[in-house]
Amino acid sequence: MDVARIAGVVVDVMGQLGYDRFAARGSDLGAGVLQQLALAHPDRLVALHLSGTNPYLGWVPDDLSDAEKAFVTAAEAWNRSEMAYAQEHASKPQTLAHALNDSPVGLASWVLEKFRASSDCGGDLDAVSDRADLLTNLTIYWGTQTIGSSMRLYYETAHSSAAAWGRVERPPLNVLDRLAVGDGRHGDVDHGLDPDRHRADEPVCRVLDDAGRTEEAGA
Repeated sequence: MDVARIAGVVVDVMGQLGYDRFAARGSDLGAGVLQQLALAHPDRLVALHLSGTNPYLGWVPDDLSDAEKAFVTAAEAWNRSEMAYAQEHASKPQTLAHALNDSPVGLASWVLEKFRASSDCGGDLDAVSDRADLLTNLTIYWGTQTIGSSMRLYYETAHSSAAAWGRVERPPLNVLDRLAVGDGRHGDVDHGLDPDRHRADEPVCRVLDDAGRTEEAGA
């Protein structure tokens, strides 16, 4: 199961629920799923919002502004220091799966390190996360023995022959303005976010009514 196949499942499920067209929001691997959905089924989307810990850099143009160059430098540094786990997931997931399924301490160490590194906690995870919620997350993995299958998504996506790559174009529907952070090089941007004014977990979009009027909506 890779992100392209999951995108197909999402389209099928939404159709079964009676939604021929819908808005979608995804982060991290979920953003990868929705990118595939937008490329394969653009007519099904009225809006698309993608985010994540670190945007996919991919191809970088040679006419970057100073701010964009600084971002690319910071993103490359982040990849070097924080993406080793994803490389392991994408290359040798079974090595980790056996070890983590055999040791609750090992499982907790692997998972909680990512919570700590990805949260603005100043080194104190308890300051920003409820311990009961963290233990619930770990218990689900431990009780179902699914840490291996969760990591295999990285491997199967990295080795997928079904995934498509390209620019996400504007859906041919005038219901919502797409929400995006960026300048439109990799996709059609109607409403960008100023990172100094909005956090990534506080999406804002402009809703178009039948008369073309706009109303800003936050989630």
